Amino acid sequence: MMLRIMLAVLAMVRLEAMPTFHINLDLPPAERFHEVTARFREDQLAVLAQMKQVLKDNFTEDEVQQWVAALKAHVPEEQEFKEEIVGIAKDLANGHASEELYDQILLFN
Repeated sequence: MMLRIMLAVLAMVRLEAMPTFHINLDLPPAERFHEVTARFREDQLAVLAQMKQVLKDNFTEDEVQQWVAALKAHVPEEQEFKEEIVGIAKDLANGHASEELYDQILLFN
């Protein structure tokens, strides 16, 4: 089922030639993906919104929160990875920390 959902979401995203990005691993983790996030911001937000709707249509809010809590507890979440996701979520939220976006990115990553 998840594969069909992902294919449906991908079909909605406009397809273009994939640009090349330089990810500088010497930067702090939260700053590494600014360029990528800026380039794909609208697409990322659209995909997250679509996936959020799929979850809403198929699961209760409590089930989703349990899923996120389980991921946070059991997924090997290295501090560096966490900081990268925090930076991406912050970029998508126009520079503001967003726990909701962080959870969504973690859930769909």
